[in-house]
Amino acid sequence: MHYYILKSVHNILGGHCTLKKIKGHSGDPGNNLADQLAKEACSYSLLNINFRLIPNLKFYPVFNNHLHITSNLRHILKLQDNIEHIIKWQNQEVLHPALKAGFRLTVDWKATHSVWNQDHGINSPTANEQSSYCRSYFIKAIHNLLPTLDNLKKYKPHLYPSDTCNRCHLHTETNDHIWTCTNSDSIRLLIFKKSAKQLQKLLTKTCLTNTFTLSPHIAIIIQNFINSAHFFNNPTYNSLSIIASPGFIETFKGFVPQELTTFFKAQNIPHKHASHMASLFIIWFTKKGRKLIWNHRCNV
Repeated sequence: MHYYILKSVHNILGGHCTLKKIKGHSGDPGNNLADQLAKEACSYSLLNINFRLIPNLKFYPVFNNHLHITSNLRHILKLQDNIEHIIKWQNQEVLHPALKAGFRLTVDWKATHSVWNQDHGINSPTANEQSSYCRSYFIKAIHNLLPTLDNLKKYKPHLYPSDTCNRCHLHTETNDHIWTCTNSDSIRLLIFKKSAKQLQKLLTKTCLTNTFTLSPHIAIIIQNFINSAHFFNNPTYNSLSIIASPGFIETFKGFVPQELTTFFKAQNIPHKHASHMASLFIIWFTKKGRKLIWNHRCNV
């Protein structure tokens, strides 16, 4: 019970108040009576305490100038400070692309966190140079901060007077265009073809190491999934086609589509294993995209 409530009870009882802790559900008559009174109080009108009338109370904290704070003041202040920091963080212009993607996409956020933090976090004892490079890459990719020509022209116009793609010479090279450039059509098709084998490899390995049974028609099931999944079935970028589920652009940036986790669950795999398998597949998928598309673009 909070200090200010105790002061109110103490004042009402005239100073004669002794508190004694009784273990819950102990069968004590006093404890049973307290439970009964608490249940009956739920049907009564809200009790309003005028803290101004409590003697010897030097101050009473309020929120928004009228709501009395009767819970732990330290926790309230910490929560308020965290909320202010979150709002300030979300209002940064650089975060708008990532926030929009998060609101419009059906994402398995737990699996996505595993993809973005493959070494279990920046403060993990297993952190190394390679994992730091991966985290830096994902941060730049989801925030549209990769050194594409549109960004280079924006910040260094004297060095990069043009932002036209050096590969297709047709469109402005943006963070999204690098994945949809016609110069990468054959590479994307290769990744999508290898994806079927990777999915079957993950499922087979899981079934071998656990008690799950694999359907004899798993190759057909996987191919049907690839043909219907949003993040596979997008040969070119179409914003209208990814409103309900992530498109392949978001998947290359490390977002894990919920439909992928659902696919693994449909193979009689528990949700925890399915989410983990989805993150493993997207880690493989993003590595292929970074190596074959982004790194290739940087070498042009």
